[in-house]
Formats: sequence, C-alpha cells, structure tokens
Amino acid sequence: MQRPRLIAGLAFLAAATALVALAQDDAAPPPALVTVEAAAPSPEPAGARVRIRAQRQPFPLDAQPTVTLEVTNFRLGVPTTGPRPEGVEDDPLGQHVALAVDDDAYVAIYDASRSLVLGRLTPGTHLVRAVLVRSWGESLKSEAAFDRAEVAVASRRIAVARREPLLTIIQPRGVVSGLPPGEALLDFRLQRVTLAPGRGAVRLIIDRQQFHLTQEGLHRVRGLAPGFHAIELQTLNGLGEPLLSRFAQTSRVFTMSLDAPQPIAGAAVSLNE
Repeated sequence: MQRPRLIAGLAFLAAATALVALAQDDAAPPPALVTVEAAAPSPEPAGARVRIRAQRQPFPLDAQPTVTLEVTNFRLGVPTTGPRPEGVEDDPLGQHVALAVDDDAYVAIYDASRSLVLGRLTPGTHLVRAVLVRSWGESLKSEAAFDRAEVAVASRRIAVARREPLLTIIQPRGVVSGLPPGEALLDFRLQRVTLAPGRGAVRLIIDRQQFHLTQEGLHRVRGLAPGFHAIELQTLNGLGEPLLSRFAQTSRVFTMSLDAPQPIAGAAVSLNE
C-alpha cells in the first residue's frame, strides 16, 4: 500500500529538482556580448616589400626545406614609428615578417639575413606565405608587403591556390594582452575576393557569435573574457555562401591574458646557422 505514496514522493522530488535547475539557469549571468568594430588602417610605409626565395626543385623526403626572405624599406626587429591605433603595445622584439606554411599559425621572423628552415614537411607541395607586420601586430596591406611561394617535398612542384581566394589571418594569435581588458585586435588579408555588400564578405565566428565583415584589415574585438577563445574566418560570395576552396577559410585559438605582452617563439621555423 506504500507504492502510490512512494511514486508521489518521487514525482515531487523530480519537480523540485527541475525548479531548482530552472532557478539556477535564471540566476546565471548571460554570455558576454562580443562586439567587432573596423579600425582605420595605419599609414603604409613607402616602398616596403618582402619576397620569398625558394628553390624550384623538390626537396628530398628526409630533408628540411629552407627559404630565404628579401625585405626592402622595412626594418625588422625595431619598434614601428608614426601613428598607431589607440591602446596597442609593441611586441618587445619589434617589426617582423609573418611566415606561415600552409594554414599553420605564422612564425614571427625578426632577422631575414639567413635562410630559414621550415622543418619536416609531408610529401607534396606546400604553400609558404610572408607578410610584413608592424610591431603591434598590424600587417601592411600593400601588394608588395605580401608574397607567396610553393615548396615541394619528394614530388613534382605544382601551383597552389594561384587563382583561388587566399585568406591570411595575422591577429589574434597566441596570448593576447596589452590592450584594454577584454579587447583583441583582429587583422587579416584577403586576395582575389572583393569585400563589399553584395559582392563578398568574411564571416567571423567567435565564442559562437557571428559577424559579417566587408572591410579587410584591422578590427577591434571587444567583450572577450579572460581565457581560451576559438576564432574562425570564412570567405563568402555575394550570396553569403561560403567559398569552399582550401585557403578561403581558416581558424585559430588564442588566450586573453592580463599579463604584459610577450614575443611568441616559433618551433616550426628556425634560422639556418
């Protein structure tokens, strides 16, 4: 005869548990609202130029491919002079070349006087990109401040994304600090797509929030909590559909920190002594 009473008690307990959970959900703070705002680009230095020099012959499978950089009218390893965005802080090691292999995060190169070892690469053709970057992490946007080259390993060298959209993300990367709390710089370059309403855009996904960007270059992202964040960029056509070519989208992870900024060392690229 106790069974109906037991069932009623269990039902009451389940209802009470649901009410407590609902109350906790109502009391939980809403997710942080992230905002993205385009920033005015910094003045371009006259004559700044970077070029990648890579051998045309394939490297053997057991070799570590190398490239050299030629940098003109852009001093590496020094702070950038002239106007700068409000609140930014310099990389302590100064201006640099952002050197990236395929879609890996870039490595900052502060000395272009020697050849650079790209590390062990899988067989096939790999895309190498170089961009000139100011000491606070903003890339130069002139055509001459960007270069690309193919490096082949144990196979015939072929063209990579020569006629396809090429999206290159510069910031954010690594540990972000030195700006007002909760703020990070977003900076990217895009080749062979026109960014304009109805013609092309870049979809930014960060902390499950989406933004459509129609301006290349520097943006300020605000409202970021301390800790780990994931970011994704997708190139869209005039209809708002993602372009499916290999280098038309990219993703990165970074960490918001309140500590002083530190240079980010790269393990994949090293100076050839």
